[in-house]
Amino acid sequence: VADTKPDTLVRVQKAMDEADLAAADGIDIFVIGFFRDPNPTGLSQSFLLNLSRNEGVGKGVLTNDSTQIGALMKRIPQHIPVSIVR
Repeated sequence: VADTKPDTLVRVQKAMDEADLAAADGIDIFVIGFFRDPNPTGLSQSFLLNLSRNEGVGKGVLTNDSTQIGALMKRIPQHIPVSIVR
């Protein structure tokens, strides 16, 4: 993460800890990262994409176009398995 202020590092660690707990409980995380830079690089990008710990449903996507956020959010339900039990 580019910002190395102590409070930022604490928030990053908390997010990583929560992602680990979610993965251990089988909870999938969807992350949409919004960057002003059209080609985000570095730790911030890796951090956001790696919050989706489980190999399965959870996804991480990045965009620099705010008009894409709505469409990206609409794609999330397409990745969630649904079972109807009678």
